[in-house]
Amino acid sequence: MGKRGFQLRSEIVRRAGSCVCSFVREHAQGAVDQLRDAACSQLEEVATGSPGSWRGYVQVCGTEGAWATLVPGKPPVLGSIEKT
Repeated sequence: MGKRGFQLRSEIVRRAGSCVCSFVREHAQGAVDQLRDAACSQLEEVATGSPGSWRGYVQVCGTEGAWATLVPGKPPVLGSIEKT
């Protein structure tokens, strides 16, 4: 994924061979770390079959927040979102 940000649900943007996809899934309950890890697993599973290089960004928001950046062949970079 070439950039971070928000697009309309299921919108795909293609520029110069790169593709940015954004999908929103809503959950009524669950710990943000567990939801983030589940989303990372699903993204890695789908991206494994994709040719070429890719990068993924997962963000989970609610009363707490968590994020992850994924790159093939490397462990995910994980973080939390601080509420101010």
